[in-house]
Amino acid sequence: MQNEHAQTGGRTSWRSWLPRFSLRELLLATTFVAIGCYALRWASPWWSIVLFYTNVITIAGGLLVAINWPGERRAFWLAFAVCGLAHWLLAFHPGIPPHYPGAFGTHWFSAWTYHGVRPWLTVKPESVSLRKVLETRGRVEEGDGELHEGPYSPPLRRTLNAGEDGKFRAWGAGPFYILEEDFCNVALGLWTLLFGYIGGLISVILYRCRGPADELRTMYRTELPDNVSRGLQGPEIPPG
Repeated sequence: MQNEHAQTGGRTSWRSWLPRFSLRELLLATTFVAIGCYALRWASPWWSIVLFYTNVITIAGGLLVAINWPGERRAFWLAFAVCGLAHWLLAFHPGIPPHYPGAFGTHWFSAWTYHGVRPWLTVKPESVSLRKVLETRGRVEEGDGELHEGPYSPPLRRTLNAGEDGKFRAWGAGPFYILEEDFCNVALGLWTLLFGYIGGLISVILYRCRGPADELRTMYRTELPDNVSRGLQGPEIPPG
């Protein structure tokens, strides 16, 4: 009987380590997937900028929460910030020369995915002059061919501009596709948020494995007022 109770207790304790997902978290996950799919389908410098600042805000906010809140919140948000920042640095490797050998795993997988789904990433851009395409701020992809807009223009068959305003402009004949660099940048921004969230969940599991005693000590030390803490220790007896 005692062995059965011990086994049941051990199984209950093991389940208590696992993260619990609320309805709100499931709705947030569904929203994240929907927005991520839409951003990848219409990837542009505008979406890259949005996800860049989203990463910066969530990582900085996670550090602030970890500094000011104890317990599982600190464990989750500190790991979120560390894992998210680590992926961001490994994926974009700022400050490292562009000829740095190899790409991070998520970058390679994003590029592989792009080439697999590229036939479905067509866009219908606004048809404008070649001069406007080249002057608009954004990312420009130049094609090949022998068509000229003027006597001194380079030989181009098509030229697509993915503007920082989220609009697509093109000159020449299509078809036009989402640019690979924009697709990968958007994907890496989503990977950063996902890695941060997974790291936070793992950190919460490790925190719960420490046992209830450590959690109680942390709660008494950080959350209870000083007078309550002194009361738990018993009344002070004056020297006699």
